[in-house]
Amino acid sequence: MIPDGYHRNGWSVRPNIHQLTSWIALLLLPSVTVLISLPIYAFPLVPLAVIFTYMAIFGFIIYLTTMDPGYFFEDPPTPIEFDPKQHDHVIANNKFCNVCKRDISPTDGVKHCKECNKCIGGFDHHCKWLNNCVGRRNYKAFIALVVLLALFGFLFVAIFLVLLILRFHALAFMHFDFETDSVMAMWFSYPLTLWTLLAIIVIVCHAVVALLNLHLLYFHYKLWRLGLTTFAFIKKQQEKRKASHTYTSKERSSGSSGWVANTPRQFPSRPNHKKGPYNRATVSDSSIRPGALQPSGARLPPLSERNVTV
Repeated sequence: MIPDGYHRNGWSVRPNIHQLTSWIALLLLPSVTVLISLPIYAFPLVPLAVIFTYMAIFGFIIYLTTMDPGYFFEDPPTPIEFDPKQHDHVIANNKFCNVCKRDISPTDGVKHCKECNKCIGGFDHHCKWLNNCVGRRNYKAFIALVVLLALFGFLFVAIFLVLLILRFHALAFMHFDFETDSVMAMWFSYPLTLWTLLAIIVIVCHAVVALLNLHLLYFHYKLWRLGLTTFAFIKKQQEKRKASHTYTSKERSSGSSGWVANTPRQFPSRPNHKKGPYNRATVSDSSIRPGALQPSGARLPPLSERNVTV
């Protein structure tokens, strides 16, 4: 089963939990950050850098959520439900989509996204944070957004580290007129313990955002070096795990148990002794017969012929 209808962009469907979380974080985290970082307004270039980066992030998110990354069809398709009984794959031989019922170019890397219910040219992945697909038409904008998010996070980490140093160490060497500088006066009106706690929380949040996006950026750099999309990389990993699992299963089925079963017995079997009360091999008195402990073929000489010294 796939969703009904053609989802044009990230606003065409009900927002998921990831999209809601991204919007809440986009609005809440910068607002709290600005309220507790008032001294940055004493340094004009820093607020300008923060505002520019934030507006760029906001613009890219709106653009990536609003645009339609779908594959271009002269006649817009009306997707139907995929029937696995009639077709093995949604995209047949990279030439025809059995859901959109349209011919596609085999060189365009087209995949049919089940979330958006449409074909995406150069399909990379479906981004749950944007509630929209990332493909050839918007991939560069997506990478630009990741770069901006990483820069924004590292920028605020640096700002708050500087503010912590100023608050605890450097203010004795700086001269502010608190009667005319209302920003610094408001900053010093914050309780020191509360402000420090909020500053540490903000540093941790922005560091997490920055590091996650930096890791994502490095991942896409590796994909670019390998000439793969995210979807192709995931498929290759699944094939490797499947092949490894198949090899392990075959190895187990023809492993030590099969070797022992198919190897001739090279050692004599143990005597079939009786089992004692503690499951140990024991020998009963009745099993000891004259000559039983002698080598095979040996006989005890008569008593008169034995060389016995008393």
